[in-house]
Parts: sequence; structure tokens; C-alpha cells
Amino acid sequence: MARTPHGYHRQAEIAGHLQQGGFRSAPGFETLPAASIAASPHIAALAYCHGTPLRADLEARGPDALQRATDSCEHALAQAFGTGAVEGRMQAHVVAILA
Repeated sequence: MARTPHGYHRQAEIAGHLQQGGFRSAPGFETLPAASIAASPHIAALAYCHGTPLRADLEARGPDALQRATDSCEHALAQAFGTGAVEGRMQAHVVAILA
């Protein structure tokens, strides 16, 4: 997903937006790595398809699109990682501007 919040990660772009917004000092960035762990492919599929901005895009594709996508996602995750817990990397940028 290239859109916000998933696609808003390029530090130079963020710094530019802050400058356009009137901040004069250059921001500092700290990237915090983490892990996202779901108990099963089913939970991971629900979280991604139902709990992110992707949901609205799926619902716009028809009355059963959300469920079909969730089922497909669950199947793909199970095929790739098995039926147990699913773990993936994630990270966040913490942005600070010091006056």
C-alpha cells in the first residue's frame, strides 16, 4: 500500500513537508524496528484486510469483496508460512524537531 500511513516513510519527503509547514529546524529521525506477531494466518489476514485503509478499497469492490480478499490473504499466508503464528517486520520513524 503506497498511501498513508503505509507509504509515508521517506525521510526527505517528511522533512520537506515539515519545512513547507513552517518548521525551520531540520528534523531528527529515529527508526524503531519492531515485530508484528499474529497467532495464525486468519488473525493476520483479518488485521490487514479489516484493520487498515485497505478495507475501504476492498469494500468498494462489491458486497463480498472484503470476505473474499480476507480468505485469499489467509490462504496465501498459510501457504507461505504455515498454519501457526505469523511474524513480520515493521518499523516506525519517530520525528523530532528541536528549536
